Amino acid sequence: MLSWQETLYLLSNPANAEHLLESIKQAESGKKSVRQLVDA
Repeated sequence: MLSWQETLYLLSNPANAEHLLESIKQAESGKKSVRQLVDA
């Protein structure tokens, strides 16, 4: 899958799009947090 296709897929759900766009706003304003990845 190409990156633009992934972006369209992620933004196709309104609730998901809202969450992602809010996360982008927070990151751009300097509100970033480091988290450890956990294997499921």
